Order: sequence, then C-alpha cells, then structure tokens
Amino acid sequence: MKKLILLSLLVIITIIAAGCETNFVYSPVCGNSLVESGEQCDDGNTIDGDGCPNDCQGTLFTCKSSDGGDYAIIGGNLTIFGPDGNDISGYPVLGYDMCESTTRLNEWSCRKNNGYYKTSSAAQTDLLKTTVIECSTYMPNYVCDQEMPGACIRPPPICGNSIVESGEQCDDGNTIDGDGCPNDCQGTLFTCKDSDGGDYAIGGNLTIFGPDGNDISGYPVLGYDMCESTTRLNEWACGKNDGYYKTSSVAQTDLLKTTVIDCSKYRFDYYCAQLLFPGACLPLVRGH
Repeated sequence: MKKLILLSLLVIITIIAAGCETNFVYSPVCGNSLVESGEQCDDGNTIDGDGCPNDCQGTLFTCKSSDGGDYAIIGGNLTIFGPDGNDISGYPVLGYDMCESTTRLNEWSCRKNNGYYKTSSAAQTDLLKTTVIECSTYMPNYVCDQEMPGACIRPPPICGNSIVESGEQCDDGNTIDGDGCPNDCQGTLFTCKDSDGGDYAIGGNLTIFGPDGNDISGYPVLGYDMCESTTRLNEWACGKNDGYYKTSSVAQTDLLKTTVIDCSKYRFDYYCAQLLFPGACLPLVRGH
C-alpha cells in the first residue's frame, strides 16, 4: 500500500513539473544592462533618449568622430550612419568642432551609448554631445583656431618677442632688420670667429663661416685689427648677434663690429704697431 502511494505521488510530481516546463515563457527585463532575447539594446535604465529607448527597442544608428576626440591640431566632425549603413549626416544636423572664443573650443563627439534610436532625427541629436575645452589648459599657450571645424592649436610664432618659437629661425626681441636677426625672424645661419679672442695686444682677424660650415671670409669683406694712429687701434670683433642673416653679404657686414682702443690707456707704455697687419697694441721699444 505504501509503495502504491509513493508511486502515485511520483507520477503527480512528474506531471506538474512537465506542465511547468511546457507553459513557462521567459520575458526580457528592460533596464537590467543585459541585451536579452527580444531586446535590441539595454543601457541599464528605462529612460528615453539616453542611448537606448525606454522599451529597449529601436533602430540602430551609429556615429563616427573624424578626429577621434582629439582636441588639438585636427578639427573634427561627426558622421551619422543609418540602419542600412548609409551616411545620413545631413539629416537633420551634423556636429562640427567650433570655437566659442579665441581660447575655448566646443568639441563635438559621439556619445558613449552609440546607437539604437527610434527615429533618424533622434539618432543624430542624441548621438552627439559637446564638451567645452579651454585650449590653454589642454596644452599651455594653445589657442582655438577659428577655422571650421575648429581645433586647439599652437599659436603662430610672434617675431620680436625674444623667444625662438616653432617656425622661427631666430628672435632677437625686435623686428628691426640687419641687427642680428631679420625682421621676419627667418634667415640663414652664418657664424663668426675672432682669431685673437678680443685681445688688443695680439693682431687679429675675423673668419666668417657659411651655413654649410665653409669659410666665406673673402666675400665681401673681412675685418682686420688696424691702427688709426700711432696710439689708436681699431679692433675688429664678432658682433653680439652671431648668426642668422638673410644673405652672405649681410651676414658678414653685420657680424663685424669695431672698437677704438687707445693703446696708451690700455697699457701706459703701449703704442699701436702700424707696421704690422693686422695691427696691435705693443710695448714701446726704448733705446739704451
């Protein structure tokens, strides 16, 4: 009898279990961050317009940023693709990086939740987002390029500010030509060497070297120390701004400078040796 009762219970439990398996239908839960069967997206909530509709259903639209979110150098724009993969960026809007001022960039980019919108208009407006970038914070001294699309860029070099910036070959703090750096801060490097190192007691001359390192001292002038009188020496030396001139002639004339020395003040018993070329301040030779 007991065996019969146990067998009957076992049959009943089996029938119930079989019925549950047959009739059970699983429903996806929208908003649980799992894209389940019957859902097209699930962003963890049931809020509409944030990347996935509130019913987790929608048509897939995707967004591509041309600059990859890089604020500098390259101005970017966004391209929107419809469910069939076609570019629909012209409908109804397209985001471009734009300057709010000379220092602030409004950077357009794709949202984190890229895709799944009910309509193409919603797709484009919701796929786009903007971030205001302070260019000088992103990179010191950067400014916002006003061209379309905009970007944070290194400012153009300012000739005459004593800083040799990118795009300049020299900068001597002014825009005066012929003083060691041309007025446009561009030029070719010429260098000068003084054989006596500025020593008045040794006759010296100057050597000028061109951009390739060759001696070009013979064109058009070369400075020699020379006597103006028996006591006065005209000492030639290299100019303070040694280098960067537009032409070899300008290079040499501007690289040279002269200083008049009174030999007797330099040393009380000295005179200017006129028979020597180059000249020099030398001690007097006294008879016995």
